[in-house]
Amino acid sequence: MLSGLRPLLAVLTDHLLPLCAPDALRHDILNCLQVAADQISEQPLTLRLHPDAVGPIASALSPTLGARVKLLPDDTVSPLAAHLHGTPGETLFDRQSLIEAIAALIAQLDTPETKEFDHG
Repeated sequence: MLSGLRPLLAVLTDHLLPLCAPDALRHDILNCLQVAADQISEQPLTLRLHPDAVGPIASALSPTLGARVKLLPDDTVSPLAAHLHGTPGETLFDRQSLIEAIAALIAQLDTPETKEFDHG
């Protein structure tokens, strides 16, 4: 049965999740920034992210939230990741690692059954 699902699961991990990941990352970042801004009165927030992600995040920030958040382009950060500083601790968003973990779990499901059954 799993062999029959292999093409569907491959489309999921190779195409669908990577396609949806930038929007999901932006949504999660904006939600976290809003919560952090509401809970931390005056402490500045710094978000390190891939240079290609700065524009979409900057355009999605409200003027109030945008004034509190400093966006730092960083080539060492994956295009599907971001590091938030200024909250208690540090928050890491990493959709690439999440996609890879899902793909690894699915690959573990696709182990051939070696048992033989006598049906008769």
